[in-house]
Amino acid sequence: MSFHSCKEEYLNTNNELVRDILISVLASLAKQERRRISERTKAGLETARKKGKRLGPPSKEYLKYDIAELVEQGLSKKAIAKKLKVSRSTVLKYYPRT
Repeated sequence: MSFHSCKEEYLNTNNELVRDILISVLASLAKQERRRISERTKAGLETARKKGKRLGPPSKEYLKYDIAELVEQGLSKKAIAKKLKVSRSTVLKYYPRT
């Protein structure tokens, strides 16, 4: 890909020096934009925390009771996971300790 300006001959990217400078400028702009996005994201998360919002995935604490009920019915861990449509590791996490 190359860029050639008819009016500003110095912007011709066929020249290696101009191409390197242009790439450096564009890379610098992209870096600044990434920083701004990061700052806005962090500020938004902080505002949400101050308002008492819970961040992250929803809790699956409700599964504790469903899993305990299915254990009483004699289902295996694999069968419980399939029935509740969750991973086996999730079942193990909430599996009742004896």
